[in-house]
Amino acid sequence: MFHFAAVPLACRYRPDVRCPVAETVRARAETELVEEALPCAFCTHHLTAFTPAVQRRWHLGKTELVILLAACVQRQRFYPLIRQMTVEDADRQGNRRRFLKAAQRLAACGAVRLLQLPTQQPQYTRILLRETTWLQVTVLGQLLNRLSTPGRGGYDSTRRKLALAERLHAVREQVSKEPEPLLAQYSANLTELLQRVIEHVSLATPVVVQRVFTVEGAAFLRASEHLERLDPAADANVMRYFTQVQDDLRRAAARELTVRRTRSDSPQ
Repeated sequence: MFHFAAVPLACRYRPDVRCPVAETVRARAETELVEEALPCAFCTHHLTAFTPAVQRRWHLGKTELVILLAACVQRQRFYPLIRQMTVEDADRQGNRRRFLKAAQRLAACGAVRLLQLPTQQPQYTRILLRETTWLQVTVLGQLLNRLSTPGRGGYDSTRRKLALAERLHAVREQVSKEPEPLLAQYSANLTELLQRVIEHVSLATPVVVQRVFTVEGAAFLRASEHLERLDPAADANVMRYFTQVQDDLRRAAARELTVRRTRSDSPQ
């Protein structure tokens, strides 16, 4: 679910420099951080590593553009790719592979970051909990989405290349390599990740819920305690969200029980 990296650590995209978030986290007496929450989507180092050359012919296929558009229009920081994109028909596995390949191509050009999270997966009459691919759109991905036109092969024309050159400067102003802004993005990412785990795992069996949320040393608890030390207010929001989800589930179960009793008591 979550992977922890010891600090300090080198930047994933600029091996010659240290990750500024890791340096800040270490300065706060933390020994590790959650890799999935790294704010690379908003970091100058990531943009520098993937900034497209205007002279190069860029192309995104229709599937990549659909995924990018769908992820950009939703308001959450992380998008459950497989849950949203896999269709329920005979070609279920084929569609899953197609979407995964498209997401990998988006990650290869720096438009998104990929991660694995537990996800509720509808399967016929059941809902299964599986680790599936989620993605986070980067500032570069948001730019490419605005310049792309589904059905026209992305942004290969001269007009799109010129627009890319003009807007890259504005995009650079949206990213940072300063520790404090990136730490704020890291806390926001971690908060969102913990809430999505609560949302998807809470419908699992009691054994799974207990293993994820209550067993000492579990990844969820380690990440929550880490967030509490960095940003107590954010962790308090996560705990409130957890309580809200559990209350909603209890109320839903009570309503379902009432409906069943009413049906059983009604005359045939």
